[in-house]
Amino acid sequence: EVDKKTEYILMFYNHISGVAFFAKPAMVPYFSCRMMQLSMENGISKYSIGSFLNYAGMLCNNKVFRNIEGGCRLGRIVMKTVSSKRFGSCSDQKAKLCFQYYALIAYYSEPFQHCRDMLREGVEAGLGTGDVRYSFLNALNSIRLGLLSGKNLQDLLKETEYYLSMMGKQKDNQTKALMLMFHETISLLISNSEYTAPTIATGSIIP
Repeated sequence: EVDKKTEYILMFYNHISGVAFFAKPAMVPYFSCRMMQLSMENGISKYSIGSFLNYAGMLCNNKVFRNIEGGCRLGRIVMKTVSSKRFGSCSDQKAKLCFQYYALIAYYSEPFQHCRDMLREGVEAGLGTGDVRYSFLNALNSIRLGLLSGKNLQDLLKETEYYLSMMGKQKDNQTKALMLMFHETISLLISNSEYTAPTIATGSIIP
């Protein structure tokens, strides 16, 4: 069982790594490694989970350290730990964990549709807890996987319009701009009767 002091430190690193992800991504591995070190030395809490997923994501996506099989295996182990409720309720972390695993790791080894369904759960979880940024990142990646899995374009267009309306209300211009790109792409595909659907995953949506 992790002591309170370590849990507060892990909570701090968890927040600062989230900020760094958008402001200075190169710092995220340093924060994640420090969190893993603290967790291995003093015990694991629900705030440790994101650091292990960050490491798994790095294994899957970093060209220098790429080990997709190892990253996916680590990601599955971490998510099984979450589902076991060993650390109590992780509802306040669900939107972030859904993004980290299903947008950055799982789509290498699991069906696109399953990843998309879980990302949509992450959207609702984020809205329910006020974690709007990760909620909208889940929305962006659910649309991406919808395109890659060949979902009905008219349905995807309606879905993007729904997300755009929410982003407008929250005044999140960064993710809104990315969603507008999807909206325009889908609109063009619908208007062109001879479009070629994308078939290869090229990476997750990361502002």
